[in-house]
Amino acid sequence: MLRFRSLGSGSSGNSTLVEALGLLPFRMLIDCGLGIRQLSLRLGEAGLLPSDIHAIFITHDHSDHIGCALTLALRYRIPVWMSRGTFLAIGSPDFEGLLHIARDGKAIDLGGLQLTGIGMIGEYLGRAFMESKRRPAYLIRQVLRSNDPSQRILMTA
Repeated sequence: MLRFRSLGSGSSGNSTLVEALGLLPFRMLIDCGLGIRQLSLRLGEAGLLPSDIHAIFITHDHSDHIGCALTLALRYRIPVWMSRGTFLAIGSPDFEGLLHIARDGKAIDLGGLQLTGIGMIGEYLGRAFMESKRRPAYLIRQVLRSNDPSQRILMTA
């Protein structure tokens, strides 16, 4: 079962918590555009700590999607996935071995979720889409607010 919770949406910061519930719950953040204090507060409202997050996926290089991703990843040793274009666009920061480059058509095994990148729109632009091979995809994040296919993320558990 998948559970989604918006932690923030808008120009002040975007982040969605995705939980794959099972024997061993798996939790990831789609985008991390809030400040670390605000993100911690909102995770707390969901009964979680930042240390409960198992992965971070960054959709693109805008500051309201990147936010505290580097700080959170380094502080809690959380792996981060993004496209090469996004990584270059944010200045190629040192993730101390926690960074994984998402590539079009390459499966990403995230424990509770297996995702495959589809339609990576230009390495430079760094947009990314994700879908699982196991079940019909859920549309989340900006798809609710945008008809632009470059703003969609697809995922299942």
